[in-house]
Amino acid sequence: MTKKITFLRRLADLDDDSFGYWALSERIPREDWNQLYKAKAVWAGGGIDYGCRIWCYDPAKAIPILKRLGYTIENEESVLEQVRLEEERAEQSEKMYRQAEDLKLKCSKCGKELEVGSWGPHAAELCCYSCKQFIVLSDKNERFEAGDMLEADKILFRLNNPEEWARRERERQKEEMMRNAFVKIMQWPGEYPGDYKHPIEFPKGEELYDKEFKPNIYGSGIWYVIQPDAIWVIQNNGSDGADWSRNNIMTGGAGAIGKKCPRDPELEALIRLRGVKS
Repeated sequence: MTKKITFLRRLADLDDDSFGYWALSERIPREDWNQLYKAKAVWAGGGIDYGCRIWCYDPAKAIPILKRLGYTIENEESVLEQVRLEEERAEQSEKMYRQAEDLKLKCSKCGKELEVGSWGPHAAELCCYSCKQFIVLSDKNERFEAGDMLEADKILFRLNNPEEWARRERERQKEEMMRNAFVKIMQWPGEYPGDYKHPIEFPKGEELYDKEFKPNIYGSGIWYVIQPDAIWVIQNNGSDGADWSRNNIMTGGAGAIGKKCPRDPELEALIRLRGVKS
């Protein structure tokens, strides 16, 4: 009579990405188990009781032996496919180890070279045992870190994903340029004509609004107005809880804070970088 058996994950809380943790659905006779053991298709996974689920099995080695012994493997195809995928991931991890070794990274605290080790089959670990710091780098580019050695993570990501790294770097540089432009605009020297009791009309000229802080009905946002001899930076200041006493520009609401700056090519370039036509 054909005996049916299924390969299972060794523990219920291990998901499908758990490498190598396969168990058998049924206890098998000791003589059958001994053949698997001799073929190095089984190893201890937390105990020594033969044939039970605390043992781990290598499906690639175990399946031919079990079939020869008269067993039918009910999930043979899916198990072998999963093993193949696991082996591919292990090869990628080995590549990561070699790259990590070649980098010869140093600990940011003590300056010692980080030691490269394994962290399961899918990740590389970079350690400084003196400072008790480490980062774990997986082949999914995930990380689990302790300490401040994240620069290593960035380096390995850049090596493994050059196109994605370049795209992210362009985005980062663009965002940084936009932030710096906004800071310069807000710090640019100017005067504030009028006051809360004697506000002036909203300036006329080429009107733009800030890409990130578009004026809205809730009393926030920023306008830029370019005139032949001046540039206005106008912060909408009509929201609930705002200090309306600072307002010197009339709007359709509670008012805004307007700074008038002499027209300057650099300031205009910054504003055209940040601004969008209304």
